Amino acid sequence: MSELMNREGVVYGMSEDEYHGHGEFEQFRLAEFSSSGAKAILKSAAHYDWEYNKGNSKRTRAMDIGTATHALVLEGRDVTAPWPDDMLTASGRRSTGKDAQSWIAEQEAAGLIIVSEDELKAITTMADNIRLHPDCGPALEQAGSPEVSCFGVCPETGLPLRSRFDFMPDDHHVALDLKTAMDASLKGFTRAIEDRQYDVQYGHYMDLAEIVGIDHIKDMLFIAVENVPPYNVNVIQLNQDWKDMGHVRAYAARRRLIQSLESGVWPGYPAGVKTASPPPWAVNRYQDELSEEMDAMR
Repeated sequence: MSELMNREGVVYGMSEDEYHGHGEFEQFRLAEFSSSGAKAILKSAAHYDWEYNKGNSKRTRAMDIGTATHALVLEGRDVTAPWPDDMLTASGRRSTGKDAQSWIAEQEAAGLIIVSEDELKAITTMADNIRLHPDCGPALEQAGSPEVSCFGVCPETGLPLRSRFDFMPDDHHVALDLKTAMDASLKGFTRAIEDRQYDVQYGHYMDLAEIVGIDHIKDMLFIAVENVPPYNVNVIQLNQDWKDMGHVRAYAARRRLIQSLESGVWPGYPAGVKTASPPPWAVNRYQDELSEEMDAMR
């Protein structure tokens, strides 16, 4: 697979379409293994095959809002196109007429994300809250670069890899990654780390930083901003257990991809009956509920 590697090293200012391999850059879509691909194949090789080999990955509305927020916060670019009032019906619905269709095509051709008034307000408020945050504001104002793309080859597996740091400081040793979330509290985002495998992203990104020789980056923090009112902001750091797990799981994903590429087999979940056990937080919640119930009975 290494012969597909067309890009190498650290690249500044690369467009999102080129990095992700969209449009005229489609040849790169399968050429490099990303953290998103790692997350998919850790769920099952069949999931990776469906989303990447067969091209069934789909963009969600949440991803569009996240992209618009990233552009505004990290690059100061407004990539939104608010829906015009004169293209709304009397009941407030979006028109489906020819003029509306033509307008949509123009915005999409310009690389803009069409948003409602409420969505635009949410994006703007999230960006403002991040900039005004006492930790995030100064961190993003330091000397550095947004959207830094990295390309390199895993020395153990020979797989071409890619990653894209949201913000990489010039001198400070901590990179930043911006996440939109329903719940940015420590408890809520901890669940998101597990559900969305942000530890795998951490391991993948930090592995690749070492491969391409970004020696000054030693850690990565997550800036979590809620995409629902009141759009709170939190800064989350993975503890050493999460970091260690992320490195191990990111490497395991690469090994799993190699196995499927060599065998041509993309298995789903293993056969056999599995036993579901409650996670610690569910046990703690149950114990709290039981304690409250016993207190009420006294």
